[in-house]
Amino acid sequence: MEYPKKFACCPNCGSSVRVVEQEALLELSKGNVRPEGKPGVITIETAIFDPGAKGGIIMPREFPVIRARLDVCADCGSLYCVEVDKVTGKATPQIRRDDFRHNPGGIAS
Repeated sequence: MEYPKKFACCPNCGSSVRVVEQEALLELSKGNVRPEGKPGVITIETAIFDPGAKGGIIMPREFPVIRARLDVCADCGSLYCVEVDKVTGKATPQIRRDDFRHNPGGIAS
């Protein structure tokens, strides 16, 4: 699949006018947002990652992340995807900062 994938219009009514995109253009004209910014109502990121795989927790590694940006149709109000992209994420091992053996049950001292 080729990325980024862009969707030009609302799948419900066919309108290409989006609420957040219009507001972002207004704020851009005021100098409040960057021209290279990508506004969206909701950004969803899903890691393509198997945490149970060998080395998944022990060593840092990179993995693909699918990022979807959503906006609201200004004409019918439907929430829909306007862009899907694939980026690279990085997993790093988590180090436990507490020592529960000295504080059983997590009781504050």
